[in-house]
Amino acid sequence: MRGARRFGASTCHCSATNPTTAQTWFDRAAFLCGNQTTNPLYCVTNMLKNAIYLLTAHIAWLNAPRDATGVPAASGQPAPPIVGRINSASEGSVSLGADMGNADSGSPSQAWYMQTKYGAEYWAVTACVRTANYVPNAAYVANLYNRRRPGIY
Repeated sequence: MRGARRFGASTCHCSATNPTTAQTWFDRAAFLCGNQTTNPLYCVTNMLKNAIYLLTAHIAWLNAPRDATGVPAASGQPAPPIVGRINSASEGSVSLGADMGNADSGSPSQAWYMQTKYGAEYWAVTACVRTANYVPNAAYVANLYNRRRPGIY
């Protein structure tokens, strides 16, 4: 609960959120970004804490009820069910289109993170642990002809 309380106090749009709900969002964020000392983000001071707070804010923004102006609030209208970024809208007989982006460019989960400014910042912060350099082991060639035979020497 400690992390969720600190998160709620440090994030303006979630400060009025029910502590139980904030804890649920924090737990979901910790599930997606391991909140443990083995996480590579733990090695950099405050990086893991800030990454989990960003991810919690992203989850909160996607799921929090909205007030009359569309800003997350403790109570109000439920969060919009639309998933993705709005890519088209029309007014006559109301239509709205959403797009999750091109799944072939980058990671398939990138589009989910890019729905909010918090998710986009989380995606940028965690780039250092999502990329890898493959370093193969040195090749080992067994010497089949000059092997020592057990029991002979």
